[in-house]
Amino acid sequence: WQKPAGQTILTATNPHRSLCRVRVRNFAYCCRSAEVSKAESPEVWGSLALASSKPFDQNCGQAQNFFLSIAASAQFSDLPAPSASCTISANTSTKGALCLSPFGQDLALCFGKTCHGTGDTNPRIEGWQKPAG
Repeated sequence: WQKPAGQTILTATNPHRSLCRVRVRNFAYCCRSAEVSKAESPEVWGSLALASSKPFDQNCGQAQNFFLSIAASAQFSDLPAPSASCTISANTSTKGALCLSPFGQDLALCFGKTCHGTGDTNPRIEGWQKPAG
């Protein structure tokens, strides 16, 4: 898979350098642009999390569950092209038989090279501005 040139994507990465997988539950994201009408970007937030081992595009859709292996990333490309205000939430935990002492944040969230701090555990982000693209 390759993203179209110039398109900004949301990336969720497991930043742990140890032997820890990250379990991501109820991951939901919604990016809305003032330039996109509601008909083109309906809000269908759901409380039911879809069971999945592979993350999938679901802007303003139902929450989903997935695992991120050591240093793995998930990419979401169904974002509006104009700049947009985004809300992202998830519950995270570390897993693994050899994950003896996890440290640091569980999830690094980025729009291209623009990241939300150094990472998040159980992120609840509102009003984060996605750049145009």
